[in-house]
Amino acid sequence: MPRIPLITDRDSIGEPARPVFDAIQGSRGEVRGPFAVLLHRPEIASGAQQIGGYLRYGSPLPGPLRESLILVLARLAGCDFEWSAHYPLAVKAGVGDQTLADIQAGRWDRLDGDLGLAATLARSLLTTHNVDDQLFGRARERWDEGELVELVSLVGYYSYLAMVLNTFEVAPGPGMAPGLGSGRP
Repeated sequence: MPRIPLITDRDSIGEPARPVFDAIQGSRGEVRGPFAVLLHRPEIASGAQQIGGYLRYGSPLPGPLRESLILVLARLAGCDFEWSAHYPLAVKAGVGDQTLADIQAGRWDRLDGDLGLAATLARSLLTTHNVDDQLFGRARERWDEGELVELVSLVGYYSYLAMVLNTFEVAPGPGMAPGLGSGRP
């Protein structure tokens, strides 16, 4: 049970907030999860919608990398809703069963290539709040400045959403994929 009421109905908010509600619903099909919380402050919901809209729908990052990294972040944060929302998107993007299982189990050493490097970067940011010179050098060899900004922004954005979801205890809804379950940190 969420700790505060979730705003999922347009009629439950005042007229000034309705354009924000409409923008969220228009891009995502419905208002749920973090946006159902953030609409308690429409200005914050609007900003989050714009950043998230770009990262999710406008990003040039390959879909499998983006969705896998979001699952890494959900796993690191123990965020069931984020995991449930993005698991089917990762499958649809072509992320393999073994990669999904490794992320869910926190087997970080089994992630290789771009995902392994991105997951290492994310783990460093979330545990030390920094990236050491050696790791930054590896990432810089792989990605250009814009791609690095995008990856770090993706880490920050989805970590932020996980904090909102976890704080307000927003659980996956009916029809969503199962949460992390026993794979939770």
